[in-house]
Order: sequence, then structure tokens, then C-alpha cells
Amino acid sequence: MATDATLVGTHDTPSHDTLVPDPQVQKEFGVTAMSIWRWDRDPELVKLGWPPPIRIRSRKFRSRIALENFKGVMARRAIEQRARSASATGPNMAFSGRTSICSIIA
Repeated sequence: MATDATLVGTHDTPSHDTLVPDPQVQKEFGVTAMSIWRWDRDPELVKLGWPPPIRIRSRKFRSRIALENFKGVMARRAIEQRARSASATGPNMAFSGRTSICSIIA
């Protein structure tokens, strides 16, 4: 059975991967180190493709390809979730506010 993480196409990814340090990952996602720590332990996010840390001399890194795949999965889920909520509330309701990653996986 395929998970959401395996549905992401890799035909446009480069032939090599780069490692992204966790502080950069925090900036990209707009979260703290504690959030990253929680995400590492969240089985639902891991199932969706959250990349495991790669440890090098007590520093954590993530695969760039895996991060981009995860972003794609989460973006698709957010779009689907917004479409479902818009159809449930009617066409006159406009989207207001930001959607956090926690509300997307719920």
C-alpha cells in the first residue's frame, strides 16, 4: 500500500542530494528546534515522508530531496483540505488566516 510520501514523483529531482542543516530546516519551515524534535517523533509525519535526521558529529542534517518531497505532500494535503472545507462551508466563505502544519495533518 502506497503512502502519501511515495506518491511524489522524483523525475525532476537532481541526480545528487545535498544535506541541509537543521537550523536551515527550521528557517525554511518557520519553526523552532523543539518543533523539529517533535516532528521526528510524530509517526503521522514520518508516514507522510518527514525525513529522518542524518547525524554527522552531533549535528543533524536532512536530505534536500526528502524535504522537497515532504513539502510537496504537505502542500497537496493543504489544498485538498481547503477544497473540502470550502465545499462544506459554501462558495461565499473566503479563506482567512494561515494554516499550520499541525492542522494539515489533523
